[in-house]
Amino acid sequence: MAKKKEIKKTTFKDWQTQIIVLVIFVLLGTGIWFYLGQQPRIPANAQSYIIDYTKYLKKTSGTAEDVNVYLEKAVDNANFTHYITIYNKTTSFYCGTLELVDANNKVIFGREFVNIRPTEVRIIGINIKQEPEDYKLKNSLFFKYSYPNTESKGDISADNDAVLGYAWTNVVFEDEDLTVENCMAYIKNIFVQDVLAGMPSNDIYFYKTSTVEYTEENGIQFPKTNSAEYVAALDQGAKKVYLAKLENGKAEVVSEEIVK
Repeated sequence: MAKKKEIKKTTFKDWQTQIIVLVIFVLLGTGIWFYLGQQPRIPANAQSYIIDYTKYLKKTSGTAEDVNVYLEKAVDNANFTHYITIYNKTTSFYCGTLELVDANNKVIFGREFVNIRPTEVRIIGINIKQEPEDYKLKNSLFFKYSYPNTESKGDISADNDAVLGYAWTNVVFEDEDLTVENCMAYIKNIFVQDVLAGMPSNDIYFYKTSTVEYTEENGIQFPKTNSAEYVAALDQGAKKVYLAKLENGKAEVVSEEIVK
């Protein structure tokens, strides 16, 4: 006589266990997704030690309406058809994806931007074959920056010499605020922002309000570097910053520090 095949019964307890396990996996996945969503983004060309500074970024609220986008045709460079300018008006670092679309809302260009600094104006050259009708900012994230600042001391501006291919930053201090300590605090703050943004660092010139001299270009005044009191060099390769006193055309290093 053939032996009957045993049929295993599925009990309510078995189904209950499976549901519990499934719920646990869903919660774990949601938790991991939420955790990763709170973490600072890393630019593709970031320094290897950027993780030392991501602790100064914490996810915060923000709106893409506070990020302006401008598009203009390139007339001075055969390598690009257009320039895109992104102005982050917020006090936080901004991450997001920019899409240019045609009249049918079809995407004709897309680019992810990671860690555009507070109040930064970032300009990039692009090549597109048709004029876009509109743009969209998607997946927008904002991260509050908590590295110690200089309490907004100093009037900062960017400058460059197109012929020499040299760009630098100017900071004009009130006379009583121009100290080695304030300069170093400013330098380290900017250094960390540069690394988090995945951008190179420029030299920084510091001036006194009472002695700074200006030159004018296109109706805009820029400090003359030969009237600066100090100049700073930011060495991302060595993770180090230097401050030198300028006197009689010579620079003497008065402070240097590894940025932590």
